[in-house]
Amino acid sequence: MLLEAKDDLAAFAGFPERRWKKIQSTDPLERVDREFKRRTDVVQVFPSDAAAAAAGHCRALRGA
Repeated sequence: MLLEAKDDLAAFAGFPERRWKKIQSTDPLERVDREFKRRTDVVQVFPSDAAAAAAGHCRALRGA
């Protein structure tokens, strides 16, 4: 499976080497996940799927 995915796994190598660490890091993704969890814990339930999607969209625009 890894051999089949080697092009995807090594895609970061096409960028300048000074950017590799940032690209490989999951910190930004983990931060977004924590922020989403924090905000949904407060809300508990969204009134509709559209409201949930809007909350996620607004969060992304604010740079969370």
